[in-house]
This record gives sequence, C-alpha cells and structure tokens, in this order.
Amino acid sequence: AVTLANKIVAQSDILACFGPFSSTNAIAAGPVFQKAGILLCSPTSSHQDFTPIGDYMVRGSTLQATMQDFTAKFVYND
Repeated sequence: AVTLANKIVAQSDILACFGPFSSTNAIAAGPVFQKAGILLCSPTSSHQDFTPIGDYMVRGSTLQATMQDFTAKFVYND
C-alpha cells in the first residue's frame, strides 16, 4: 500500500485517491497522502485510527465500534 501510495503522489496532477479497500492498507498509506496534501478517501475503512492521520483522510463507512454495537443490539433484540 505504501509503495503504491508513493507512486500515486509522485504524479503531479493527482488531487485525490479513492481507496484502499482495507483499513490496514489505508492506515499504512495515509501518512504518504497526508504529507503530499492529497485527499485519501477510503470507502470501506472502518478503523478508528484512519481519519486521525490527518486532514486529508476521509472514510466512507461507519466506525467498527458503531457497527458492532448496532449489530449486537439488532441480533439480540430482533
């Protein structure tokens, strides 16, 4: 993820990147994009450590803790 992030930010015409798919890869690549000032939107990154990497991190899903709480209550109650 970091190798690919470095290749992406090396291009001068990149404003934003959509991906990576996993939280692990998004957290690894995040600092590269943050340093370059390029928006990184990870549509499925649900780990709470992703967005605090910096101002250029955007998630497209709910946090794991929120999803787990909702799912547990739903399964228990319904």
